[in-house]
Amino acid sequence: MDRMRNGIDYKISLLRIIATLSVVMLHVCSTLTDGVAVSWSSTFQFDVFALTQILLHWTIPVFFMITGFLLLGPEKSIGYDKVFRKYCSRIVGVLVIFGIPMAFIKIYSEGQGEISAMDSFGKALLAVLSNQGFAHFWYLYVLIGLYLVLPVIKAFTARASRKDLDILILILFIFTSLAPLLSSVLKIGIAFTVPFSYGVMYLLLGYRMRNIGKVVRIFPVSLFAVMAALLIVLYKSPFWNGIYAVYGSPIVVLMAVSVFLFIMSFDVKGGNALWAADRLCFGVYIIHPLFIHIAYRGMGLVPTSKTAWPLAMILTFLAVAFLSFATTALLMLIKPLKKYVL
Repeated sequence: MDRMRNGIDYKISLLRIIATLSVVMLHVCSTLTDGVAVSWSSTFQFDVFALTQILLHWTIPVFFMITGFLLLGPEKSIGYDKVFRKYCSRIVGVLVIFGIPMAFIKIYSEGQGEISAMDSFGKALLAVLSNQGFAHFWYLYVLIGLYLVLPVIKAFTARASRKDLDILILILFIFTSLAPLLSSVLKIGIAFTVPFSYGVMYLLLGYRMRNIGKVVRIFPVSLFAVMAALLIVLYKSPFWNGIYAVYGSPIVVLMAVSVFLFIMSFDVKGGNALWAADRLCFGVYIIHPLFIHIAYRGMGLVPTSKTAWPLAMILTFLAVAFLSFATTALLMLIKPLKKYVL
């Protein structure tokens, strides 16, 4: 099957580009609401930034689903030799080449000269090992864990019937998504658990998308709209609980599935530009928080301080996205980085 000819890979390329741009916007907002100390002009201004990042929480689940879609298919042969040699080594390379220097910059800049560069480097190394550097690297740590169980999952998907696959996805949804939400909201303990994370559920959901059949486009659009409206209503209600918007939340699961289905419903012809942009997405994910950090902490360019702050938010997003794609394109000119890391 020529997957490039029938457009499947181009659909995934478009999906990855959209998710990457969305995660840039997410971090443009969340860095302010969750990290950098800023003066908010009004509650409305804070709510706009907070809701924007909350409504974009489907991005990382979509990345996991793309991984399942691409790696669990029958055309991929994956054993532990390949897992360690290709997939895990790539993530370790990212953490060494980018994670440590970025953590060094973050720690040294926040230390305001109170600690030496050598001390900052030691703290940066420890930060990477303990996931205390740039927060977005958590995705890579989870990805390593998923890679380590990938051959086992693949052995299951290769032999499982569609019914068994759907039953397992439902079980994982109940125990890794729905049960934690009910436990937190109702303040009750739930004794029954399964020894898997929601990451495995997203991998299997991505694989299931290979055989989803024809999608009536209004369905994913309506589903996404309902879930987004529900998040907004919950956020503004006295019953708001952050667990409604975590990456494993049932609401976020349905949003991620709806975005995936929506893009898969199109006949994407693709082209060199689309494919080239897709190849830059992993690098953009890695480095974009550095530009946000430089803008906010280094240069004091915080969009909330501007009179036309909605426009400033959009311009900040566009600037960070452009610089991230351009820098990644330049880094890809370094052949070892392109082949083994990016």
